[in-house]
Amino acid sequence: MNNNLPESFFFISTGAATGATFSTTVGNMGLIGGFGGISIGATPIIGAGAVVGAATYGAFKAMTKSDPTAFGFIGMGSYGGVAPSSTLGGMGLGVGGTAFGIGMGTMATFGGIVGLGIYGFLQAINSSPQNRIVDYFATFERMESKILDQVSCQEAYNQEMMELMELAPVLAQMKTKQKFTALEIEAKLEQLQKNIGCQNQSNFSPSPLEPVLAEMETKQKFSALEIEAELEELKKNIGCQNESNFSPPPTENSDLQPEEKLTWKCTKVIKAHTDLVNSVAISADSQTFATASSDSSVSLWNIKTGKRLYTFFGYSQEVQTVALNIKTPILASGDFDGKITTYNIDTKKHCQTFFAANSPTSHGDSVFAVAISKDGKNVVSGSADKTIRLWELETGKLKRTFNGHTDKIWAVAWSHDGKTFASGSADQTIRLWNISSYQPPRILQQHSGWITSLAFHPSENILVSGSTDFTIKIWNVETESLISTLVGHTAPVFSLAISDNGEILASGSQDGTVKIWSLPSGELLQTLAGSYPVAFASDGCLVTGGNGKNIKIWHQVMSDGTLSFSGEWWEILGVIPNANAETVKLAYRHLARQYHPDVNNSREAIAQMQIINLAYGQFLQQLKSRK
Repeated sequence: MNNNLPESFFFISTGAATGATFSTTVGNMGLIGGFGGISIGATPIIGAGAVVGAATYGAFKAMTKSDPTAFGFIGMGSYGGVAPSSTLGGMGLGVGGTAFGIGMGTMATFGGIVGLGIYGFLQAINSSPQNRIVDYFATFERMESKILDQVSCQEAYNQEMMELMELAPVLAQMKTKQKFTALEIEAKLEQLQKNIGCQNQSNFSPSPLEPVLAEMETKQKFSALEIEAELEELKKNIGCQNESNFSPPPTENSDLQPEEKLTWKCTKVIKAHTDLVNSVAISADSQTFATASSDSSVSLWNIKTGKRLYTFFGYSQEVQTVALNIKTPILASGDFDGKITTYNIDTKKHCQTFFAANSPTSHGDSVFAVAISKDGKNVVSGSADKTIRLWELETGKLKRTFNGHTDKIWAVAWSHDGKTFASGSADQTIRLWNISSYQPPRILQQHSGWITSLAFHPSENILVSGSTDFTIKIWNVETESLISTLVGHTAPVFSLAISDNGEILASGSQDGTVKIWSLPSGELLQTLAGSYPVAFASDGCLVTGGNGKNIKIWHQVMSDGTLSFSGEWWEILGVIPNANAETVKLAYRHLARQYHPDVNNSREAIAQMQIINLAYGQFLQQLKSRK
């Protein structure tokens, strides 16, 4: 038993509590530098308090033990603090209306405290070599969870927004370094000990630390023993008896015999565009589909073979939306330039560009949505200029402009009878318009974010909406009432599609998943590794986005009820196909911390964790085969 853990926990928890009290008293702070401005919420302050507490404990242990190693940690920390300062230049810290300059000396001092904090962490967990590092990791994770549980939901949201700013290379590098906590370093050292053939653990010392860390950074391949160990651990995690046959562990209903049922399987991945795919539309005969892309083009594809049939390049800006007429071979598209353009997909000829009265464009701003009525006669368009316009498809004549929304129009959709259409806006409202009436529209309000996608049931008065509030809502159009809300995505929902029989709903999100729902019951049927946009063919085929520039084609196949492995392993783990082993491992750990049953025991999280394990297992098998 490690007697240092209770003693060190007192120091660390006291520091974290002090940080929380400081954050509550002073409020949010801000960090300003050459990279811009970043808001600092409660979570970083609490973490800093915990580090200071650990540093205090480290100083206490160093003095009582007369351990000179502590000075090495302080020196390394100081050097680590000076490096960002020399790279980023001067910075400032805003606290309670007062600003303080942060120079190189301050950064060096803070780095020294962090170094001493790491020493304190290592002293807390390393005095008893018999204890397993997994136990230390779990103890720290539980302690961290208790602290973070006291942080408000808003602070958690702010933390996620800060992570989005990692697109700046320097900040991304700093963030990556921060994610290596002292305990993770210890885990790495133990693994390196195995890799270099060290037989006696007591003879392996973390000092000097710098050469070991340098070796960790340059090491890009797992050893054969490490791969075997990872595979064995995965087999235990997912209840696998045969290394080549991964299967999910028994669930709470494991006493039931598995049933044969339909499940979605990716049958083709198409490298479609050189930039984001924004919209997809499928022809009535299910033979052809069109894609609109930010690379300023629209392409036609054979849905059976995945072959490109033609590309229309007559655009000067990003193409945001595309629609295909079910009656005639006409394609309509809307672009960032505010223009609606039509083409004949048989002859590949340009038909016309729609123009508003006394205007060189169709709208006064970008066109985000177009939809063709079921009878093939009319086109409705939604724009960033806050208006909706009704056009005659054959002639391009503007028939009417609809006003009422107070912000950008992101989505439009026709009802099954062609008499009504719906519009969704950034003003968080859905409006239902009758094309034969000049009465004010009916308004649906329940979303707390932009309405980004709409889909009507093919035969009933049912409307489905997707939003940046991460939810999907199902409405009864006749009674203007909310039927249900579907929750499952962890990022904005940008695309919706309903199958021709009205039974299946597909939703595409920015979270890197496509979810399949039972529309009548609202039950989540399957989560696929894909993205927006989504569209159903009349024969039941599903077309979705892939990793942004790709397109995936899905078909239903029979399964025995076990979870299917949908998508490429690297897409599921969120890495590039040729990512090195260390990057993949870090991505797997990051996902596991979100979906592991110890953290989230919901049914959806367990299913997602099984998919993640399967993806990581496939990566390890692939890596092993290269040896």
